[in-house]
Amino acid sequence: MNIQFVKCDGGRSTSTIYPTLKPRWIRRDGMRFKLVQDCCVRAISVACGISYDDAFDVMEAEPDGAVIDYERKLGGRIVNGWRIDLIKRWHTPMTRNEFPKLFPSGRFLCGEHGGRHLVAYIDGVRYDEGLRELWRMVNTWGLTRAVPPPTKPAAPEVAFRAIHRQMLDDLATPEGHCDVSS
Repeated sequence: MNIQFVKCDGGRSTSTIYPTLKPRWIRRDGMRFKLVQDCCVRAISVACGISYDDAFDVMEAEPDGAVIDYERKLGGRIVNGWRIDLIKRWHTPMTRNEFPKLFPSGRFLCGEHGGRHLVAYIDGVRYDEGLRELWRMVNTWGLTRAVPPPTKPAAPEVAFRAIHRQMLDDLATPEGHCDVSS
């Protein structure tokens, strides 16, 4: 099964914060390149439907865009009405091809590559900047809609009692007794 994939920058191209990031420059195989570790910010932006700038603030990202200890910051958070809960730590890590078979619907954040990369899955489709090597997933967070409990209007009897009590308070004399003689 080929994975369904959407190339997505998580709103980074329209961000006002991204141009101000201070990326790290690293050397690998004799080449020097820019390392931007903002995968957590991009994944939260996509999964929760918020802007890159809002996700940057929610995840308390570092000046280079990296998010330190994202596992602690994710658990139990409510972002834009979505509650994020750890649902599985994979003892035998699964691949990105196996994940949509187990979870074909719903919103998920998946930690890959030993917890060094975070991606979003929405209804079995992977949202990320690119398809990297076949990294294995080590943990998965599920997003559920956190709907506030509905507020019920006051019953007519309660409203009547409140109005009646206010009327009695208005009629009360300074001594605290009702003056109904007038």
